[in-house]
Amino acid sequence: MTVDYHIHTLHSDAVLSVEEVLDKAQRQNIQSLAITDHDTVAGIPIAKAHRKPSMEYITGIEITCSEFLFPQRETPLSIHLLGYGFDEADEALNRLLIE
Repeated sequence: MTVDYHIHTLHSDAVLSVEEVLDKAQRQNIQSLAITDHDTVAGIPIAKAHRKPSMEYITGIEITCSEFLFPQRETPLSIHLLGYGFDEADEALNRLLIE
């Protein structure tokens, strides 16, 4: 089984829309995937509505847990946590993402 459980879209820091990601995944014969945009579940309803019948879709997210600034670096270093298989409509999760 061909899988990809770490994919970003325009809702995060990538260049493809959710629909474009799903089309590309189908062309590459990905059988199971999760879109794991940074700190947002905005792409999940789109992915569920447009996923290909031959494709398993798992809810996913990449949550920024902490960022560290160092004097010698222009951009911060981040610690991220990947999460899978959750309810994207969960109120507590969505409050956390807003914060």
